[in-house]
Amino acid sequence: MSELSNTLWNVLVELRKETLLAQETRAKLIAIKITTVSAGIGLIYTNTNVVERLLLLLPAIAAIFFDFLINSYSISTKKIGFYCRHYLEPGLIKSDVISGGFKFWEDFVGQPELHQNFSLFGNLGLTGIVSVLAIAENYKSPNGLIIFVVILALFIIDIFAHTHPSRKINKLKIPKLKYNHNIEPPNKGIQADAAQPRD
Repeated sequence: MSELSNTLWNVLVELRKETLLAQETRAKLIAIKITTVSAGIGLIYTNTNVVERLLLLLPAIAAIFFDFLINSYSISTKKIGFYCRHYLEPGLIKSDVISGGFKFWEDFVGQPELHQNFSLFGNLGLTGIVSVLAIAENYKSPNGLIIFVVILALFIIDIFAHTHPSRKINKLKIPKLKYNHNIEPPNKGIQADAAQPRD
């Protein structure tokens, strides 16, 4: 493996670790969101004789802000995926070494046929249900219109935050890079001289 290939591989491995950490954190945030929002709604409905249903706004707003955090990790994963697919993986493949349509992971999962939006629908779907519940329980209140406008505005921002950054990443210019694996690092000769024993 050339020095360039070795460097590209090391960067790819480190970014893969960062991707796994982001995915793990995202999964934990989704679990916390589901637990917190569900518990909040359950507590409010079991204590309607003590608390006002206006408090249902809290789980709805909390779900939206959880989405912002969750989406930040999704965007981070997409950015790393784009960089690996277009900047690192092409330099690890030599056409005279690997042929037959071999693809690295990011190049493989980046194919349009493999795209799916189930996680997007699931995450936004839960937030949408909680938001509709908060509006439905308070639309007859004196502040019903204000509640409707605020929740609707936040939910629209939530949808925009989920979709717009991904579209921007997909529209990034794909670089046309040339990798020369035969070039030695500038300091290789210096390192070799330094390794020679001195009298």
